[in-house]
Amino acid sequence: MINKELKNYIEENILPLYYNLDDAHTIDHARDVIEKSIKLSSFFNNIDENLVYAIAAYHDVGLASGDRKNHHIESEIFVRNDDKLKTFFSDEEINIIAVGCREHRTSSKETPSSVYSCIVSDADGTDPIEIMIERSYHYAHKNYTCEILKNDNKIYEDIYDHLLNKYGKNGYCRYHLKESYTLFNKKEIEDILDNEESFKTIYNEVISIK
Repeated sequence: MINKELKNYIEENILPLYYNLDDAHTIDHARDVIEKSIKLSSFFNNIDENLVYAIAAYHDVGLASGDRKNHHIESEIFVRNDDKLKTFFSDEEINIIAVGCREHRTSSKETPSSVYSCIVSDADGTDPIEIMIERSYHYAHKNYTCEILKNDNKIYEDIYDHLLNKYGKNGYCRYHLKESYTLFNKKEIEDILDNEESFKTIYNEVISIK
């Protein structure tokens, strides 16, 4: 059971921070990671849902610093500097939350130090293919030059290559927990990415409504 005062604090003061982030890291994304993290945590005994909830809620707040490359580190710093959060957790628990934020990135080569880090990392790396495409498309339109944005084929190729390299059968995005393979249908994503024609059909459907 999540502490009501903690939930109220995060709902009122932390989740609204996502309104100021990019279109690939909206408050809907934060809520989705929270929901998936809580569901995944139910597979384990002696898991503190308050810790899971806090890590999931704070995991991307470091993006507000403007340093996307190091946002996981900025999220860790944010947690350690949040004095209000310290009224809900012990120093040891604050460390678990802070490190969980740092270790959430699927591209990280760092081995997660706790099951809490694994839970949020796996939940964060799980989306329907349509959402993956949409988030990648938003990223491209925010970061690409005007000249590149005129080239629809270039954008498509970059997005497909990125998702294939990250979420394909040989991609670097791997679940840390075997339970994640039970809860999240990664094979479906892999099969779509393995068949470019199937991927392209979905891509065109997603982009057509932009």
